[in-house]
Parts: sequence; structure tokens; C-alpha cells
Amino acid sequence: MINYIKEYCELPPLNRPQYDEDTETYDIYFAEKMDGGNPYNLEQEMICLPFDTLEEAQEVLKQALELHEEKPVVTMDEIIEHRATERAEGN
Repeated sequence: MINYIKEYCELPPLNRPQYDEDTETYDIYFAEKMDGGNPYNLEQEMICLPFDTLEEAQEVLKQALELHEEKPVVTMDEIIEHRATERAEGN
């Protein structure tokens, strides 16, 4: 499931698991990723991932939040340094 989230969903999730009485599932909502996965430039959609148990939903939520926290924060100085290094190496 986490691979699907990495590929198609923006992080962080939009909610904590919510119980849906109609489907008897615990749902987590994400915004659809718009970078390359939407070739027709359609409006951003909501993605609902249903889980049979609260425990399963909470585990996936935890993984998604950890993945979100792992995103590297790049400073402008790091970008400038990287570009200077590339130029010096002839790339």
C-alpha cells in the first residue's frame, strides 16, 4: 500500500482514519499527486484508501507520515553549491 501512496498520493494524508459505516471500513484520504501522473491536466482528485481494520489504517498512516517527514529539505545554498560542483565537473 505504501508504494501506491508514494506513486499517486501527495503527503501528508488529509485526515486520520475515519470509520465509514456504509462500507464498514476505516478510510484515509489523500490529495492526488499532480506531477506527471495527470497527463490530461484534470482537476486534482481526492484518493480514498479503505482499510478493514483500524490497526491496519493506523499502521499505513504512520508509514505515510514517516515518509512525509523523510522528504529532504533543500536550501538555496545547497542548490547553488550543487550547481557549482556540476559546472566544475563539466556536467
